[in-house]
Amino acid sequence: MKVLQFLFLITVFTLSLNAQFSGPKISAQTDFYDFGTKTAGEVVNYSFVIANIGDQPLVIDKVLTSCGCTAAEPVEKTIQPNKSTTIKVEFNTTGREGKQIKYINIVSNDPNDGVHKLTLQGEVAAAPKITVDGAKLKFEKNQHDFGNATDGDIVSYTFKFENTGNKDLEIRDVRTSCGCTAAVPDKKIYKPGESGTLKVDLDTKNRPGRLSRTITVMSNDVENEYQVLTVYVEVFPRESK
Repeated sequence: MKVLQFLFLITVFTLSLNAQFSGPKISAQTDFYDFGTKTAGEVVNYSFVIANIGDQPLVIDKVLTSCGCTAAEPVEKTIQPNKSTTIKVEFNTTGREGKQIKYINIVSNDPNDGVHKLTLQGEVAAAPKITVDGAKLKFEKNQHDFGNATDGDIVSYTFKFENTGNKDLEIRDVRTSCGCTAAVPDKKIYKPGESGTLKVDLDTKNRPGRLSRTITVMSNDVENEYQVLTVYVEVFPRESK
């Protein structure tokens, strides 16, 4: 990977000498990554290399994904001419099956390519069913991206889960990483095969920029007593009247 990135930077430098791009200009080492085949529950990690082949600083305003199961963050938001950074992408395959195509949109100040699209794709095979002797808490997904919000908005999302074990599941406690976040299950005890929900509210007041908050769910799951959920949101200032 490092060798490919080095060769890419050499190419970028050569292009910048031969072509004068006025203003910032985004360029990706590749716009596409195929992760092959993964088993549901595995997490795919990949870093896209992004360069600025223009003659002015490239500023990444935000990075948006097409699915809450996918998270993407730039290592640096400002890229000087002839420099590069990486966009770290994480795709959680939990609850997914079959052909998967996820898009990552880089919003920047490039005057000709203000929204640059990257693509992550592959196949997700169903996880083998394992009989568990005891309670088993299984969430449909463990991440959600709210997208954009305005300072002061309260954004909400409901995570869904199921007790896939053969004994009663008890939600013993739910803790959040910030007082701005509340998370409440629809009840405490779930029979084998029964589904439930966990409603999450995030108050964005006085929290501008990109936020990520975690919710830790404690239960009597025989294999994983603590499960962590993550929510993301991009908060913009509220316009004054």
